[in-house]
Amino acid sequence: QELTGISYELQKDTFESYAQTSLEELNLISQKLDRKENSKILFIGASTVPTTALVEIIQALLCNCFITCRISESFDLEFYKIFYDSTPKSLQKYFNFQTWNSLDSSKTHKEISEHDLIIVHGNNQTINNLQNISLSLNKRFQGFGHKVSFLACDPNNLNSKSKSIQLIIKDIINFKQL
Repeated sequence: QELTGISYELQKDTFESYAQTSLEELNLISQKLDRKENSKILFIGASTVPTTALVEIIQALLCNCFITCRISESFDLEFYKIFYDSTPKSLQKYFNFQTWNSLDSSKTHKEISEHDLIIVHGNNQTINNLQNISLSLNKRFQGFGHKVSFLACDPNNLNSKSKSIQLIIKDIINFKQL
């Protein structure tokens, strides 16, 4: 809400809500970021699915922001190199990939200090640690932690054309749920 000025009732910052950010909200985020030269976003994918960084890159591009994606060392950067190489040359200057290790606190602190918005996907301890660093440096911060979710619905109120069913299927596919 602080970043977009849009109120979300009974809704916390979750990956689902962030991934469904509208173009209007992206424009508001873009306007609110500090524009010294170009705003810079730091995404730390400490614990996430490999494609999450790609969603963050697309949203950063829509906001006309540069994004650094620090990816867990456990992921093979080859996947991201293929994505980078397949991106139009004119866009490649707006994002980069680095590996991330929770023990590399001095590099992480330096990266946080050089960016305007910090987005972290990880466990609660990682999020709390990086949030404390970010806030001590007066940086905007969004953290998305581990969670367990389930869905209960009344099949009598749903049909194959309902918006609810479409959203349920979208979530199941996006999060590779069973």
